[in-house]
Amino acid sequence: MERNRTAGREISLIDPMLIDAFNFVLSLQLIPEASERTKNLSAFVHDTKNAALRISQKSISGLPGTIITNLGRLNYPETYGNLRLDRMFFIVGASRFTPLILGGVGLNGKLVFSLNYVEKVGDEGSSLASDMIRIRNRALELLGFPEKANDRAM
Repeated sequence: MERNRTAGREISLIDPMLIDAFNFVLSLQLIPEASERTKNLSAFVHDTKNAALRISQKSISGLPGTIITNLGRLNYPETYGNLRLDRMFFIVGASRFTPLILGGVGLNGKLVFSLNYVEKVGDEGSSLASDMIRIRNRALELLGFPEKANDRAM
């Protein structure tokens, strides 16, 4: 663990309402008319002094359609009767609305990450694939596993 970076631990210090604003602004970009469906959302969007909305819009405009999810520590028993859980594969689904998803899950003292992205069929060797490979390799470096980085998609 000494090799791993601790960036991100301060997330608990961020006001949950700011996190809600980030999530809402992302939805607002995909479905603009959603803000007019309720009084609260409409007021939130039209409040020119709304710092959370301004920060969210500025930050999210720089994201490449990325969603990060963390299921946290799953509490599955390693053994159940005569069965023993040897490994678990965690894959989250991406879509055209969220073309890049980085998911993480902890299980039995191990941490698993999955980075999935959407690209057009028959678009092998695209710049998107190259970008995703670079992102994955950088994530491996930051997590302390630079030796796992490679140029292959899988």
